Amino acid sequence: MQLLRTDTKWQLAGLAEYLKRFKKAFESKDKNNDGLLDSQEHSHASFARADQDGNERLTNEEFMSIHRRHFTNADKNNSGFLTPEEMVPVKKDR
Repeated sequence: MQLLRTDTKWQLAGLAEYLKRFKKAFESKDKNNDGLLDSQEHSHASFARADQDGNERLTNEEFMSIHRRHFTNADKNNSGFLTPEEMVPVKKDR
């Protein structure tokens, strides 16, 4: 995971921008374009935790819940933004 970057500057990451990146990731992982990720399209330890209904497929909402939780856990000062210092736990959580 990286901080949001524009040119050569690191920026604070707000939740909307943070999740926007993972929406794009979901779309690129969804190789068969069925709107779901199976364990081959998303082979990560978080798959089982995110599969809330246990159907062995992740909806976009289930996938995004992983990243909302990461953001919330990392935003230690509850500012709604991740500072460079707060991004460190997200990197380790992957």
